[in-house]
Amino acid sequence: MTDPLLSRRRLLDAFGLLGDELRRRGVVGEVHIVGGAVMVLEHDARDGTHDVDCGEIEPHGEVMRASFAVAAALGLPQSWLNQQASAYVPREAPWQQSAIFDHPNLRLYAMAPGALLAMKVRAGRASDVDDLCFLIELIALSDRDAVLALVESVFPGEPIGARQLDALDDALDALRARRVPTTT
Repeated sequence: MTDPLLSRRRLLDAFGLLGDELRRRGVVGEVHIVGGAVMVLEHDARDGTHDVDCGEIEPHGEVMRASFAVAAALGLPQSWLNQQASAYVPREAPWQQSAIFDHPNLRLYAMAPGALLAMKVRAGRASDVDDLCFLIELIALSDRDAVLALVESVFPGEPIGARQLDALDDALDALRARRVPTTT
């Protein structure tokens, strides 16, 4: 069985409950999100995500314990809030300057679009092609070299492999196909 899809509404409900649970515990938390949750909450670029990947969670232990209570209350897997994508988060990750969700006890920040694009290129997953297309258009990059220059600026000196280049090329091909005018 796959994890439930977290729609925008369900994500907002979960973060609202997380903030309430942190208040009950006397904690103010900060969560820096990456991946699909950013695509849903910040960009409205897709219907949902299976989990919320985070770069930073502070204070980690308190926020994670509170997230387990939210999981139980909403019937979510305990890993709905996780740091499984942390291997792809740039060392000097740029975050949006203002919170995308603000609760007195929880501030939620999204990764900046350029860094998110670079992360998704580095992950090289075929399932990210739609997200790659969206982010390439959002940032208004024109070609493979421009995307790779952005990736190099976010992950200096870290090579891109064939699988990652294939996913990027698939996204660029999809974008070109969308732009080709059709004749009737």
